[in-house]
Amino acid sequence: MNGYFFLYRPLLRNNLSLLLVLLLLVACRSDAEHNQRTDRQPHFLDINTFRIPVLATPEDQLSYARADFEEIEEKSAALQAIKVVHPISRLHAAMADLDLAYLQLGADYRLANDRQCAQAREKYLAILQDYSDYPDIVAKSLWYLGWIACDLCHDKHQGLTYFKEIIDKYHQEIVNFLHPAPWLTIRPTDDGKKHRPSYPKSALTWAAIAHLEIIRHTASQEEAWHSFSAIAEKYGNDDFKGLALKTLIAAHGFSERAEREVRKYLTEGTADKALKDDLHLALANLRDEPPEARTQ
Repeated sequence: MNGYFFLYRPLLRNNLSLLLVLLLLVACRSDAEHNQRTDRQPHFLDINTFRIPVLATPEDQLSYARADFEEIEEKSAALQAIKVVHPISRLHAAMADLDLAYLQLGADYRLANDRQCAQAREKYLAILQDYSDYPDIVAKSLWYLGWIACDLCHDKHQGLTYFKEIIDKYHQEIVNFLHPAPWLTIRPTDDGKKHRPSYPKSALTWAAIAHLEIIRHTASQEEAWHSFSAIAEKYGNDDFKGLALKTLIAAHGFSERAEREVRKYLTEGTADKALKDDLHLALANLRDEPPEARTQ
């Protein structure tokens, strides 16, 4: 028996070695599978008591932050996380800062008080300093500063200054992410329904919508016409020109040249139907006005 064992002891030794190798391989594979499962589990970052998922790319992180949240504080935390998770992506950090600035106005910008407007303005001004090497970011910040000044703070002089700076320094910057402002995103019709406006076939620039705001807010008809002419020259018979024409009439009344522009625009036949209906209605109302009521 002892001789038999002695004879097969090398074989047992070899089998034992093989068994140990197999056990090590199984253990390594189990560790690898465990690590793989662990890697698949999302990581989280705690910001202001909110757990924010850590995503692989700044694009994904920004998309998550721009999703709908029940609490504005959680959305703010998600936007703040972008700088922490992806610190070298300055463009995405800039876009997050733009959204954070807008959040200062609260859940409904129409209810923003003076303090909230001041906080938003402060953040937009900081963006001008921090991201001066991104002209599209600067242009959007200037536009929102003008919008806040004119529409929320009723400081038209200051607001027009911001809009003119866009036209003078950033006239080529394209609106290529998000809509410029809530009032331009959804346009109400006369019957109370809402529809989204058609943006021009040619690329919409921040300068173009700055011109539109100048038409809305300037007290000078000549300045308004100068901005309308700039829009008409670039956008031809696009819907954006029609929107500018409608805005011109609403802000400054009908003049003979305004009437000529409306009739010319309608005959070309490429305008949005709802917009054409609005302009036709404006012409119909004009017939009921005495000639002396028209602007010069």
